[in-house]
Amino acid sequence: MAVKAMTKSERLNSPGFVEHYRKAVTAYQDQLAEKRRRREDAKRRQNLKAVS
Repeated sequence: MAVKAMTKSERLNSPGFVEHYRKAVTAYQDQLAEKRRRREDAKRRQNLKAVS
Protein backbone atom coordinates (compact mmCIF):
# COMPACT_ATOMS: atom_id res chain seq x y z
CA MET A 1 0.00 0.00 0.00
CA ALA A 2 1.46 3.35 -1.04
CA VAL A 3 1.35 6.27 1.36
CA LYS A 4 0.19 9.50 -0.23
CA ALA A 5 2.12 12.59 0.79
CA MET A 6 -0.01 15.39 2.19
CA THR A 7 -0.27 18.53 0.17
CA LYS A 8 0.45 21.80 1.96
CA SER A 9 -3.26 22.71 2.00
CA GLU A 10 -4.15 19.45 3.78
CA ARG A 11 -1.77 20.02 6.68
CA LEU A 12 -3.26 21.09 9.99
CA ASN A 13 -0.76 23.93 10.39
CA SER A 14 -1.30 25.35 6.93
CA PRO A 15 -2.68 28.87 6.71
CA GLY A 16 -6.33 28.77 5.77
CA PHE A 17 -6.91 25.19 6.94
CA VAL A 18 -9.35 26.19 9.67
CA GLU A 19 -11.28 28.48 7.32
CA HIS A 20 -11.44 25.73 4.68
CA TYR A 21 -12.61 23.25 7.33
CA ARG A 22 -15.33 25.61 8.58
CA LYS A 23 -16.59 26.22 5.04
CA ALA A 24 -16.71 22.46 4.43
CA VAL A 25 -18.66 21.91 7.67
CA THR A 26 -21.12 24.68 6.77
CA ALA A 27 -21.64 23.23 3.29
CA TYR A 28 -22.23 19.76 4.77
CA GLN A 29 -24.74 21.13 7.29
CA ASP A 30 -26.56 22.91 4.46
CA GLN A 31 -26.72 19.63 2.51
CA LEU A 32 -28.15 17.82 5.53
CA ALA A 33 -30.73 20.55 6.11
CA GLU A 34 -31.82 20.43 2.45
CA LYS A 35 -32.09 16.64 2.58
CA ARG A 36 -34.17 16.88 5.77
CA ARG A 37 -36.47 19.48 4.14
CA ARG A 38 -37.01 17.26 1.10
CA ARG A 39 -37.78 14.27 3.32
CA GLU A 40 -40.27 16.29 5.40
CA ASP A 41 -41.94 17.67 2.25
CA ALA A 42 -42.30 14.17 0.83
CA LYS A 43 -43.79 12.94 4.10
CA ARG A 44 -46.22 15.90 4.18
CA ARG A 45 -47.33 15.19 0.60
CA GLN A 46 -47.81 11.53 1.42
CA ASN A 47 -49.95 12.44 4.45
CA LEU A 48 -52.05 14.83 2.34
CA LYS A 49 -52.63 12.10 -0.25
CA ALA A 50 -53.75 9.70 2.47
CA VAL A 51 -56.22 12.28 3.86
CA SER A 52 -57.76 13.31 0.55
